[in-house]
Amino acid sequence: ENSPDIDALQAIIMNQAQYRRFCDYNSAVFNFVVDTAPGAEELAGIRWYELRQDVDGGPWTVFQEGTYTAPDGRHAFSGSMAMDVFGNIGMGYTSVGSNVGERISIRYTGRLFEDPLGDMTISEQLIAQSSANNPGNRLADYVHLTVDPEDGQSFWHIAEYFRPQRSDVVGVFKIAEIDPVDAAAVNVVSPVTSSIEVDQAISIEIINYGANTLSNVPVSYSLNGSDFVNETFTGSIPAPLNGIPQRAVYTFSELADFSDPGDYTIDIRTEAINDAKPHNDCYATTVTNLLANDVGVTDISAPENSILTSAESITISIENFGTGAQSNIPVSFSVDGGSVITDIFPGPLEPESTGAFT
Repeated sequence: ENSPDIDALQAIIMNQAQYRRFCDYNSAVFNFVVDTAPGAEELAGIRWYELRQDVDGGPWTVFQEGTYTAPDGRHAFSGSMAMDVFGNIGMGYTSVGSNVGERISIRYTGRLFEDPLGDMTISEQLIAQSSANNPGNRLADYVHLTVDPEDGQSFWHIAEYFRPQRSDVVGVFKIAEIDPVDAAAVNVVSPVTSSIEVDQAISIEIINYGANTLSNVPVSYSLNGSDFVNETFTGSIPAPLNGIPQRAVYTFSELADFSDPGDYTIDIRTEAINDAKPHNDCYATTVTNLLANDVGVTDISAPENSILTSAESITISIENFGTGAQSNIPVSFSVDGGSVITDIFPGPLEPESTGAFT
């Protein structure tokens, strides 16, 4: 009250649609503000969606949707959503009321993976409360919520409020319920894109998200869709320490065949007994087996379209796609199928670098 109306930025998808991959599907979540009150009254609420994709490159469909309204008749707008490693959704937002004393506040809600579809089931919680009103009508254009990569479950939310001047405030919250057993395959440590040996060991990273020490976990990998190689991680990974999940690296004893140059997709999985969250048990990545010697022309930058003379310089871009440094590279050109003119680019040209030659 006694301050300008706030532009709630209606009809705009707010603060990024955020994407996460799981074993059997891909997910994207996003939101925008809507008017939830009938008639002449206005009450801002947050319309939110989770889209899913069953296979990479397949169609996206609406898996769930809902409209969130804040308690006590307050407006809720400028939402920012993300999904943690367990499939739980967190949403931070800005709230304000029409009555005296109901100044701008920053709050959050959310829902657990197993909750009924379409509902934000986590009771609203306060991150920060303003002590002054907004002197203008623009607010909360730039807010963001994201998941901490260290633990995969802490939601960090930044927004603006008034204490008493316009200020930024950062809040962090978790909504995950930790299960006794939850192992996850999260990364392929090796090989990486490089000149890969013909027979190469595959090393993977495993995280213990559960409350109990993890040991004797079945693990597997598949190369380019082939049958899975099954082995067992016989070590142990302790329970999370100070809220941070603990990790271990396992190297498969059965080597993989990388004999041909090109791309290789590596799928990895964990299958711990009584794992409560099997949808986070897998990870996939693509690595490229590069040739040691692989140089190519990527551009002709001169001459350009213009009135050309009989003595024009030709300038090209040369890129080293291989893994070894290159020097004294033969280069050549011809015009309209005429004589081939050859020269030498002295270099050196380091891997993954580009040089210009005239």
